[in-house]
Amino acid sequence: MSTTRRAILLGSAGLATAVAIPGVQYAAWSMKDFTRDGYNPGLPPAPDGEVAWSNWSGIQQSTPKQIAVPATEDELATAITGAQRVRPVGSGHSFTGLVPSEHLIVDASRFSGLVSSDAATGIVTIGAGTRIRQAARELDAAGLACRICRTSMCRHWLAPSPHQRTARAVRCSRCTRMSKASGS
Repeated sequence: MSTTRRAILLGSAGLATAVAIPGVQYAAWSMKDFTRDGYNPGLPPAPDGEVAWSNWSGIQQSTPKQIAVPATEDELATAITGAQRVRPVGSGHSFTGLVPSEHLIVDASRFSGLVSSDAATGIVTIGAGTRIRQAARELDAAGLACRICRTSMCRHWLAPSPHQRTARAVRCSRCTRMSKASGS
C-alpha cells in the first residue's frame, strides 16, 4: 500500500481543520462579553465617615470607620483606646477574612525592621510590620540568618512573597534556632 501525494495533502488538510476548529471556537468564546449590566469590579464607595480597604486580590473588602497607621507605641495606644474591635493588617496578602472589620484596622507597616539581635543566642526581635524579605536582608546584614535547610518547605516558607509581613521569628520547621549566616 503506497502513500500518494494526494492522500498526504488530504490528510494534512483534515488534520489542520481538526486543529483549527477548537482554536476558532475558543477565539469566538473569548471575544464575548459576559459582564452583567451595572457590574463594577472596583471597591464599592465607603459610606460617609468610613474608608475602604481591600486585600491585594480584592476578595476581602471592608469599610472600617478608621484605618490607623501609627508610627509609635503611643500613637498605637491612642488609636486603639475606646475601639470596639481592632484588626491588624499586614500587606493584605492573605485570602482569608482575618482583617475585614467595620471598626478599626491597624496597619503595622511602620513597626518594621530589626529591633534587636543577640549573636550569642541567635535570638532576634523583628517589628510586627516587617516584610519577610526585609527581615532576611536585615538578618543577613547583622550576620544572622535562618540555618540553611535543604527542604522545599524552608525555601518556600522563608520568602513566598516580597509583600508579606511577619510578626514572629522567621524560621523553618527544621531549624531549631537562628544562627550565623554561614549555616553553622
